[in-house]
Amino acid sequence: MPATTGTVITTGDSNTVTNTMLAGSITNAKLANSSVTLGNTALTLGATITTVAGLTSVTSTTFTSNVAVGTAPLVVTSTTQVANLNVATAGLATYATTANAVAGANVSGTVANANAAVYISTTDSPSSSSNCSLVFSLGSGVGQTLYQDTAGLIYKPSTNTLYTTNFVGTLTGNASSATMVQVDVLGSGTQYILLGSVGMGVGQTPMTYSTLVYTSSNNTMVTNINGSITTNTITTGSNVTAGTITGNWSLSAGSRLNATYADLAEYYEADAAYEPGTVLEFGGDKEVTIAEDSTIKVAGVISTNPAYIMNSLCLGTHTVAIALQGRVPTKVRGKIRKGDMLISGGNGFARPAKTSPMMGTVIGKALENFDGEGVIEVAISRM
Repeated sequence: MPATTGTVITTGDSNTVTNTMLAGSITNAKLANSSVTLGNTALTLGATITTVAGLTSVTSTTFTSNVAVGTAPLVVTSTTQVANLNVATAGLATYATTANAVAGANVSGTVANANAAVYISTTDSPSSSSNCSLVFSLGSGVGQTLYQDTAGLIYKPSTNTLYTTNFVGTLTGNASSATMVQVDVLGSGTQYILLGSVGMGVGQTPMTYSTLVYTSSNNTMVTNINGSITTNTITTGSNVTAGTITGNWSLSAGSRLNATYADLAEYYEADAAYEPGTVLEFGGDKEVTIAEDSTIKVAGVISTNPAYIMNSLCLGTHTVAIALQGRVPTKVRGKIRKGDMLISGGNGFARPAKTSPMMGTVIGKALENFDGEGVIEVAISRM
């Protein structure tokens, strides 16, 4: 067909121009609609377009190449993985409404309802034998800032082991290579229940010994023990602190009990307070009173440091330990020679007998020479 202007009518006109009717091409500029606008970008027909600006939403089942963000925020909706989400410095991708996984570089901002697996290690595998630092936040909920602990809390995935230089709180399981388990700060007078284990070494299960109690203020330990005890000293902590031994005890062959002091004494109730070394007799308002001269009712001498005392449950305002046997410091007066039998000289003193003493008057025998009024040791033996 030659070049024609105006209306073209063909044989069998069907109001349609087909490719076979055209000998050449019609340029895009000759068309009434030679471009299409996408977003705020005009796409010229037949041209190569590399950038589209002004899009607010892109929906696709799969993104297979890079998605770049321009000057305006971009909402990306996808049901499969976004291979590379390239966020430029201008125009940040504010959020993705749906994403099963985001792989690649860092994600900045808030991610809601996400399960995150974070591995900070020389490798990026939870089965690695490398040590991994932990990531934590100061609070809970959306929008918390994450921090990496690099000081002393290390996790080793291959052995599922957590390492730290200091642990405070309740521990369930084994703590290996621990040099100290601090239960509490020792307070004055506070009592503590001790912990122990069946064996020694790492990995032992701790057990509580509820009957083994330690008191920090006096550094003492109290417990009930069944079986043998091997020790050099058993003490109440002080020579004025009373203690109790319960049971029927016997000394084994070759064993003995040694006493520091020398006499055997027994408690009696006296009618007044008397000093050690005083000679007493049976009588008065109570059991014993101060002895009269030459009395035949001699009870004995009040012990200074008895080695063994009987009748510890004796009651009364004034109780005295009277020596029954042994050597005892005794108040005496007169001229005394070793071996002299001593009787009561009155007012709580002993004196030498002038003649053979009567039964019931003898206190004991002098163990040293003496002349005057004072205190000497006497071997007590009531006669």
